[in-house]
Amino acid sequence: MIFGREKLVKQLYNILKHQSILFTGERRVGKTFVLDELVKTPPENTQVIYTDLEKVDSPLEFVNDILNKTKYLFNNKDQAKSWLEKLHGIVGGVEVGGIIKIPQAKEKEWKDLLQTTLAAICNNTDDTIVFLWDEMPYMLQTINVLEIANNSTAKTSLQILDTLRTLRKEQPKLRMIFTGSIGLHHVLNEITGEHLSAEPVNDMDKVSISPLTKEAAIEMIKVHLDNENIKNASMLCMNIIAKECDYIPFYIEKLIRRLSLKEKK
Repeated sequence: MIFGREKLVKQLYNILKHQSILFTGERRVGKTFVLDELVKTPPENTQVIYTDLEKVDSPLEFVNDILNKTKYLFNNKDQAKSWLEKLHGIVGGVEVGGIIKIPQAKEKEWKDLLQTTLAAICNNTDDTIVFLWDEMPYMLQTINVLEIANNSTAKTSLQILDTLRTLRKEQPKLRMIFTGSIGLHHVLNEITGEHLSAEPVNDMDKVSISPLTKEAAIEMIKVHLDNENIKNASMLCMNIIAKECDYIPFYIEKLIRRLSLKEKK
């Protein structure tokens, strides 16, 4: 269940009608839960694709992920299936065990492959396509660290951001949400070695998520206490739990689980 985020989800979808979003907030505050809710409640004529990019460490793997996530959107549409198969042939993707894999030999062509893939997806559907990219900053940081280790000065992470910005400009039906456990501005500073204005994302609306309100936190606590079969908790007790957890969903859930384990001892 999601608690106290209904207005935020509605706000995000209202913004996505017009532009993409840089979704920020402290660690553990519930960004991923909100993304999950966006996946569950898409507006009409909107396709939403969620990916956790934490384990993606190259631009080619990024393109691979897009191909594999989008192919399921159109499984029951013969016409779409036809152009998807054509797209896989164009980018050189080979499907093995249901997984599409672009040969490593095409690593240097990643930019063209990314542009071709996203353009083809947008141009072959009437729907708005929304990519929810969780841990985008982490992926960019990982790619940058690997390049430094290999004495490369390519700054591929910046190229990825620039390419995605160009695609947002060229494709009116394409939307993106970037989020993660580290701030994108920190990663940009690491890559450039200086305080960089957010040019690669300055076309994106910035939305920040805060801890829960007191009312939403109490609602969450009641549900989780009930789920853990902890009965007769007083309102004072629930207020203390909410305050001690700083109204952050992750810590509320963890604390109640610990209380449950103690109850069962």
